[in-house]
Order: sequence, then C-alpha cells, then structure tokens
Amino acid sequence: RKRVAFAAITAVLSLVLTVVALGVVDELLRRHYAASLGLNRWGYRGPVVGRKQPGERRVVVVGGSTAFGFGVSTEESLPEHLDRRFEALRSPDRWVNVVNLGYPSEGAWSLHFTLDDYAYLDYDVAILYAGYNDLRRPNMRAFRHDSPVFRATGYLPILPLVLGEK
Repeated sequence: RKRVAFAAITAVLSLVLTVVALGVVDELLRRHYAASLGLNRWGYRGPVVGRKQPGERRVVVVGGSTAFGFGVSTEESLPEHLDRRFEALRSPDRWVNVVNLGYPSEGAWSLHFTLDDYAYLDYDVAILYAGYNDLRRPNMRAFRHDSPVFRATGYLPILPLVLGEK
C-alpha cells in the first residue's frame, strides 16, 4: 500500500510541478515577446477587454497576418488605427472598442472558428480581413482552435508558437 501511495503521490506531484513550470515559462515568454507579438493570455493582440459596458459598441477584426499586423508593433496594426479613429469620435455615452482577433498563419477558413471561440466578447460587428495569399493555396490552419488548452480554458499558451517559430 505504501508503495502504491508513494507512486501515486509522486506521479501527481510531478504532473503539478511540470504544469507550474510550463506556466512560468509561458508567462516569461509572453512578457519577453509582448512588444513584438503582443498576444494577451486570451490569445488576441492588445489589452484584455472586459465585459461590454453600456453604450459600448464592439468591433472585432479577424484574419491572418495582415489583420494581426505581423511585422509591426501593436500600435501600427490596422485594428489599432481603426480604434484610434473611433476614439476621436467618442462621446461619454457612446463609443466603439476595436479588438484585434487576427492571427499569423491563419486564413479565411479559420475565421468561423475564431468568431465562435470569441463569441463571449459580445461583438456587434466583425470585419473579415484576409490577404491575397489565401487565393493561391487555401490555408486550413486554425492554431488557436486547434490548441486543446485554449479550447478547454480560453487561455492560449504562447510556448508552442515560440517553439514553432524557433
């Protein structure tokens, strides 16, 4: 009995320590790549948006690297430019918030998964922005949706992305 209990405790403790260590590494990588990648823990670019406020209209931009703004800072991406334009029109009781749901290496095929996965954002308008490279060869990748961690928890680990790029 003692051996079985020891083996079970050791296995559980090993699993917990591994998950904690991976979580710490993931958070350190997220901070390291914050300026260039800018993915928050929920898997979209920019700050985490909370519950929709009264008077708020929410726009989401979905697509691949062009919607994401690959190669430029978060502030230089198309959704951020759009957000600043709406900010100039803001009134105390009515405003628009733009959320960047674009993701590098995803094409038009994945857009319905993205919209479903982020339905909890309660968006009013979705802008579908796909690049010309989808015309040459269909892209059947849905990275966030393919992540079992993301589907189960809504948290997108950045470690697989970093390892895949390196």
